[in-house]
Amino acid sequence: MPIWPKMQILRLIKPFVKKKAAGGLRALSRDIGRLGGQYEEAITWCEKAILQEPNSFLARIMMAAVYSLSGREEEARAEAAEILRINPKFSLEKLAKSCTYKGKGDCERLFSALRKAGLK
Repeated sequence: MPIWPKMQILRLIKPFVKKKAAGGLRALSRDIGRLGGQYEEAITWCEKAILQEPNSFLARIMMAAVYSLSGREEEARAEAAEILRINPKFSLEKLAKSCTYKGKGDCERLFSALRKAGLK
């Protein structure tokens, strides 16, 4: 399992605060697998991103996915609720259409985590 210094994790998460869903989603689905199980560190940086941009759709998606992947189901569900607050018409089906990244397994890992968080 790779050791990810704080700056590398920050580089994975920080762009999602400002990016729009289509381009950011490709990077998010690819990079979520690169966390190497260091979910607590990723959660810390997601929290910082959300403090800067509370309504950042992609930061909330990243947070919900990381919570879900780390087994923190209650927190993942709370983030899912925030995603729906920001975008009441959110659906994984619509989000999947934005995931054009070649590594479909990466997209599926992201969607699986989001489904586990309660998103449909």
